[in-house]
Amino acid sequence: MNKSLPTILSVAALVIAIAAGIFTFIGKPGVHNTSNTTQHILQAGDSSFVIPVIAYFNVDEVLDSYDRANELNDAFTTKANNFRDQFTREQNAINNQYNKLQEDYNKGLVLPSVAEQKMQEIQKKSENFSNNFSKKQQELDQELAVLTNQINNDIHEYVVKFNEEHHYTYIFANQSGLLPLPVVAADTTFNITAQIIEGLNKQYAADKEKPADAE
Repeated sequence: MNKSLPTILSVAALVIAIAAGIFTFIGKPGVHNTSNTTQHILQAGDSSFVIPVIAYFNVDEVLDSYDRANELNDAFTTKANNFRDQFTREQNAINNQYNKLQEDYNKGLVLPSVAEQKMQEIQKKSENFSNNFSKKQQELDQELAVLTNQINNDIHEYVVKFNEEHHYTYIFANQSGLLPLPVVAADTTFNITAQIIEGLNKQYAADKEKPADAE
């Protein structure tokens, strides 16, 4: 009953469709000028070799700073806490009824037949409580999965859109930690986390200003 519910910022729940921790965008052969760098082609006889232009971003930082993720997480956390508090109150009420009945019976204040009837009623309440708790927990788990997928999809779609302009060969997504994977060490010049966060928040702010009938 006291097990804490996960939130959509749980990195363990993150499924941005990058099983290997990678977003891959392969551009057309040629030279692509971008705001950060350029893909160069080395000519070797009749062959051409493209030097990959690689960038990376930190998923944890994006999730922490993405306004929509924070708003959804706050709303879900409030809902989950209300659920926990409500069921804690119901559980305590059932326990109090049982303890009161046990006490009255031990004092001889209630007939055995009456005590048995009341005990059956309490047991029925307990069963209903358990069933309702399991059902509500399942609903919250499903809601969490949907919210997580929505955020993952936001990030994925924006990175694809971002790369249509910047033409990176590969964009890696890594996470914080003692050994961040898949990008363990890199030139921070190619860290596009701030750009991803800024773009996501600008896009979200614009979407929120759109009239409902325009969607």
